[in-house]
Amino acid sequence: MADHQVLFFGCVAVTLTEVRVKDAVFPTKMQNNNGVNFFVRMAILPKEGSETEERMGEYVDSSMHPLKSAEMAEELIIPVMLERALPVSAVAGGLSLSYETPKQNNEKDHIVDDNGAAVRGDNSHGMSVELHLEVAVSRGNLQATIAHRKVIIESLLNVAHEKCGVVAAHVSADALRQCAVWGKGFSLPTTDKSCVLEETHEDDEKDDDGVCSGMEVEFIVRALDMSEPLRVMLAAECEARNLLHMPKREIQTTFLLPALRLPYGALPLFLLHQHYRRFYEHFFNKTLNPSDQVAKLLSVDDGNIGACRWCALSVVDMRRTILGEEALAPLLATLYHCPSLSSLVLDQNSLGDFTCYWIAALFHKHRLLREVSLYRNNIHECGAEQLLRLTRRNKI
Repeated sequence: MADHQVLFFGCVAVTLTEVRVKDAVFPTKMQNNNGVNFFVRMAILPKEGSETEERMGEYVDSSMHPLKSAEMAEELIIPVMLERALPVSAVAGGLSLSYETPKQNNEKDHIVDDNGAAVRGDNSHGMSVELHLEVAVSRGNLQATIAHRKVIIESLLNVAHEKCGVVAAHVSADALRQCAVWGKGFSLPTTDKSCVLEETHEDDEKDDDGVCSGMEVEFIVRALDMSEPLRVMLAAECEARNLLHMPKREIQTTFLLPALRLPYGALPLFLLHQHYRRFYEHFFNKTLNPSDQVAKLLSVDDGNIGACRWCALSVVDMRRTILGEEALAPLLATLYHCPSLSSLVLDQNSLGDFTCYWIAALFHKHRLLREVSLYRNNIHECGAEQLLRLTRRNKI
């Protein structure tokens, strides 16, 4: 099997900030728009021709919002693991449709066309992705997708450096009026042109002020690099295998570009752990079941995304939880972001020497750490030596 050459691991955070509804977007026979809502489904796919693949294959749905002009502040987090493409084409998950890994070709890609939007950036490292949006309308028990929007992010690295980009996705008034949720009495014959955003002629629907009629959703796009602790742990394990003369893993995982620091409080701890668990499921090639004890531990910083208090977690007591070394890995990666960590108790968890190497590498700058307990685990002299080095550096 091919090695994993990771270009980016983290997430794309999309904040819905405003919806604007202008002119007659409802059928003329509609008495009112009460009970008419919309939501947006989003997914990240590799840009066509980029010779990369996205390994997470997830999509997220927004909450239901009334179909009327309003400001909002809903944040959607889409996990992303962008790798160089494998030699054999693979299928990547995404939206309700099945998307395949883009075919490689030598044609120059069109970055922006009349129907697309782009968050611009440096594409020198091949880190282009596409943010796919499906806008759906619901009324009562009826629901219909009315538009598909594609936003090209030319470089995840650049967006992560610059923190954000602003995009507006437009849905024509015709597409809204011809939506199937109005029932047979209201709907016009459905055509591809009315249902697919890229095929609508938006310029024909602008008023005298240059404002498009129909519906427009404005959102902010950010990219967050979460790879820093993973790189530290991979390097520590590599060092351990070399010192202990252990064979390397059959499938190597490497990060090809420098890491960016994740801003403090950018995501809730439980969400960080969820993303790291997904990474280690790929790394270990096995499912890691979530733990109720871990979920309870990481709920201390509950709050709005972007305003989480990582310093709220200072004491970690997981004795007799029996996580095992593989399930512990995403927890340690999460705790790396907790500057106030003072006590780490992992007694009776079926842990080994790799855990000691991970802990020593991750927490040597956590100056408040005063207690590390690994009582009754499978620790040998080499692992104990790593813990001794940690105690000297941190003066535990």
